Amino acid sequence: MQRMGYRIIPVRPGLDAGLGEKAYPDLSSVPDAIDIVDVFRAGDKTDPVFEECLKLGYYISFSGIITFKNADSLRAVARDLVPLNRLLVETDSPFLTPVPHRGKKNQPAYTRLVAEKIAELKQLSLEMVAAQTRANTERLFVPG
Repeated sequence: MQRMGYRIIPVRPGLDAGLGEKAYPDLSSVPDAIDIVDVFRAGDKTDPVFEECLKLGYYISFSGIITFKNADSLRAVARDLVPLNRLLVETDSPFLTPVPHRGKKNQPAYTRLVAEKIAELKQLSLEMVAAQTRANTERLFVPG
């Protein structure tokens, strides 16, 4: 999938290989570029894909899933592995609506809830998380 000249690499950590679907592409075969890893499913922080992606310069993006009660392993990834300068927050609108709006149609305004969860996990202010994720987004998507 390609958007605005950047590849969005979907990653499904922990995906059962028995399903016949690859959890993520062979990252060693991806040409050098600034890429974003879009985490579809909660993955364990011991999954090597996260460390490999960060070594390759990728950004890791988190959606409303991080607020779900069963997403402890994904929260551990955000808290312990992904530095703030490589983290993005996103909406997967109209899907994956963050708590407390889960079950309703998602919307871009709810990315604040994702940022609030990141701030809580990293024990930072919401303002700091918002400023850094904005800077990360601008570095990726604003020309010049």
